[in-house]
Amino acid sequence: MTGRSSELSEVLKRRRIDACCIQETKWKGSKSRLIGNGYKLIYYGTTSGKNGVGIILSEKLTQRLVGVERVTDRLMAVKIALENQPVMNIICAYTPQTNSKADDKDAFWDDLYLLINNIPKEENIDLGADLNGHVGRVSTNAKGCHGGHGYGVRNLDGDRIIQFATICNLAIVNTYFKKKDAHLITYSSGGHSTQVDYVLARKRQLESYRDSKVIPGEALTTQHRILVTKYKLPKPIRINNKLTPKIKWRSLKDEAGQRFIHAMVEHLKPMDNNRTTDEEWNDFETTCRSTAEKHLGRTRNRKGPFKETEWWQTEVKKAIDAKKKAFIKWQSTGDDSDRNEYKEAKHEAKRQVAKSRAKSNSKFYDNLESAKSDIDIFRIAKSRNNNSKDISNVKYIKGKDNKLLTNDSDINDRWVEYYENL
Repeated sequence: MTGRSSELSEVLKRRRIDACCIQETKWKGSKSRLIGNGYKLIYYGTTSGKNGVGIILSEKLTQRLVGVERVTDRLMAVKIALENQPVMNIICAYTPQTNSKADDKDAFWDDLYLLINNIPKEENIDLGADLNGHVGRVSTNAKGCHGGHGYGVRNLDGDRIIQFATICNLAIVNTYFKKKDAHLITYSSGGHSTQVDYVLARKRQLESYRDSKVIPGEALTTQHRILVTKYKLPKPIRINNKLTPKIKWRSLKDEAGQRFIHAMVEHLKPMDNNRTTDEEWNDFETTCRSTAEKHLGRTRNRKGPFKETEWWQTEVKKAIDAKKKAFIKWQSTGDDSDRNEYKEAKHEAKRQVAKSRAKSNSKFYDNLESAKSDIDIFRIAKSRNNNSKDISNVKYIKGKDNKLLTNDSDINDRWVEYYENL
């Protein structure tokens, strides 16, 4: 993922993808970070340069994020609350490779089973995973979970996938849509092509899936292809871009602040001794707010457009675009000369990214060193800290039965009930 996060956010924006599961991030840590275009990456890894999983959410899903569960560096899940419709559980999984130890494989499948088994039956499950197994083209002995439109020949690891899906009452979504081989193959290397990436969901959700196919033309990685599924929710999700306007108190030290202070001093001079303390306070509060709004102003009540990642500049975009074109050309011809051309374009893209990132980091540290006050430093630190949090706002709560409440009236009633019983 290093150096590719902004490129990935561009692909997700162009393809209008709201949730994306990624494997082999090879990042150590358990944080969140904004990657551009309003997308947030929530990731988990325990060892640098090995394994690692992550889930990327669009702004409208991030606003409804109510839970994150990091199980291992191969397995994690997020919970999304949706108004007046079933809760969505997005799971990202990365199965040990075929030649891994049997104990490692058993531990992974046990962890995945426990994770799914603990999700309430009425909630939806969307599992995006690199399962390192071949379920095969046909649905022999697997009609309950295999749609009959897979790729290749089933192997032992594929049998285990089928067995797991059957036990958990899940369906392998991308086997239910008839596609060309190019739109089924998720991994290609050294002349060998296979299908190892899958989307699994509860069987009752199948009717909500509209399509599933591989996008072979996106050059994010040389070997893996992006698997995209279209899912229609019962009700559309609305983005809340409204913000509560706030008085710009930080302007108190400016000229406008001095005018505000002078106006308030003039207001406080003729004190009325016949009024009570509450009356005096109410008058002061009202006047203070209206005077501050007049002289200091208020913030905007809507969010502006997303700021792109600082280092995602024109030179980087051009290099990435050239890499993509070279990749598509190599995939269509298969010539060694085109492969070498793609390698050169890939190397140039990496160079441009590294150069732009170094320039951006230098600018950030310069701003930090040239900060005029502790308030400026605190503002920078607060922004970076907020961006690393999984959940930025809390709206949804649980009822007495421990079930998540997503309806506004139910949430209000629960709060009333809670305060009445204090």
